Amino acid sequence: DSAEPATMPLLVDLAWAEAMVLDHDHPASGEPELRAARAAVSEAVVLDLGASGATRWPALWDLVARLADHLAMIQDGSTWAEAAIRATRRAVETCPVDSPDLPRQLNNLSIRLARLYGATGALGALQEAYDTARRAVDVTPARSPELAVRLANLANRMGEMHQAGADDTMLDQAIDTSRRAITVAAPDRPDLAVLYDNLSAHLFQAHRAGGRTGGRLDEAAHPFSTTIGED
Repeated sequence: DSAEPATMPLLVDLAWAEAMVLDHDHPASGEPELRAARAAVSEAVVLDLGASGATRWPALWDLVARLADHLAMIQDGSTWAEAAIRATRRAVETCPVDSPDLPRQLNNLSIRLARLYGATGALGALQEAYDTARRAVDVTPARSPELAVRLANLANRMGEMHQAGADDTMLDQAIDTSRRAITVAAPDRPDLAVLYDNLSAHLFQAHRAGGRTGGRLDEAAHPFSTTIGED
């Protein structure tokens, strides 16, 4: 993409801006990581990003998105959250369709869009987060260890869609997708309790939505009984 190199000085400015903000407000917060990130983006300006360098772009845009994430956490407003989303979109767009990194970039985009929805209530962001989460699941290999967390992300977006006005079918899909996430997860997965917790949340949501229980409350309580006390 011949237009990309012209954007790199702006990315360096973004990295410097974050470093200055954090150095001023939070002197001890992540400074070495920020310095390394700035150096990596600066180096990209002088790289030969021809055909052989094209594969670098998703990683570089991912880096910019993470920098913007940090700023979004310490500054009010949605400016930096939107910047992170724009950068992640570029990471997705520059990622080859057969790249093993594409599912991760799509999942990241969905999560960042969901955060924007949570901060602003923008329904367009939620719809895109849901659609992108579906795509992330679709392109994740069936045997990937990351499939479980991407299913859980999709289930969470479904739950939010229901809360935003979608019908009960969406919530039923959230429950089914949460169950599938647990089914495909390795039994020794360290975040297995989180997957059970997500399922419980969707089951309780269904109960609150109209008393459609049918054993849902018992199932919702079960994950807590199986994970409390485990270390």
